[in-house]
Amino acid sequence: MKKKYGSINLVESDIVFEGWALVKVLFLALGGGFVAGALGLGGGVLFNPLLLSMGVPPLVSKATSLYLITYSKVITCIVYFIYGQLIIDYSAWVAFVSVIGGLAGVAFAIWYINRFKR
Repeated sequence: MKKKYGSINLVESDIVFEGWALVKVLFLALGGGFVAGALGLGGGVLFNPLLLSMGVPPLVSKATSLYLITYSKVITCIVYFIYGQLIIDYSAWVAFVSVIGGLAGVAFAIWYINRFKR
């Protein structure tokens, strides 16, 4: 893995993959995507450790994983909708409860950080 500095829009923690490192990343992503899709594993289980082992900062690794998971879930919902297997009432209820749970989790995290200064 080779880091470049001084290029436009790059900061010290940015990583630019070139040569063998780029090929390795592409094959690991392809293999990880296949395993995640074939076995029903979450992408974060495979991609977070992979990104962290390559020197990607933890916050970037987490954000990348969340992006991949969101993209995967949206595509899955579209496929189920196209094949007529998406139950709209149930989906709306799950989405509503998920949003409420997410907001409650964020509120708790903010409270915890402010309370314990961590």
